[in-house]
Amino acid sequence: IEALSPSCASPSWAPRWLSPSGVTQPWEQNVASWDKIVAVYMVCNRRNGVIYIGVTSDLIDRIWHHRQGTYGGFTRKWGCKRLVYFEEFELISDAIHREKCLKSYRRKNKINLIENENPDWLDLWFKLVT
Repeated sequence: IEALSPSCASPSWAPRWLSPSGVTQPWEQNVASWDKIVAVYMVCNRRNGVIYIGVTSDLIDRIWHHRQGTYGGFTRKWGCKRLVYFEEFELISDAIHREKCLKSYRRKNKINLIENENPDWLDLWFKLVT
């Protein structure tokens, strides 16, 4: 895996589960409500197929829309419905920063990232909603 540039390795982004309280406070700037998952994610159409990287303040809703094909554009055109990777964040600004970093990776490194966490390219949607 290619080395992260200093801007991508910034300690300002951290997964949501590292939050000291584990609860998002409504008065915090750029933070989603407690019932939504702020995340950067990867969806694909099949193993080693087309990969789309996105960011959202509500992961469950966004993936549901990808699966239904209600959003036009790239994901509907290429049939990217399988959630194969995601990272949770406290702040949407940190998720956006991470998305930009992931999009700058070479394809091989994106595949390595997926396979390190999800070697069988299973659809993680079912883990989210159960």
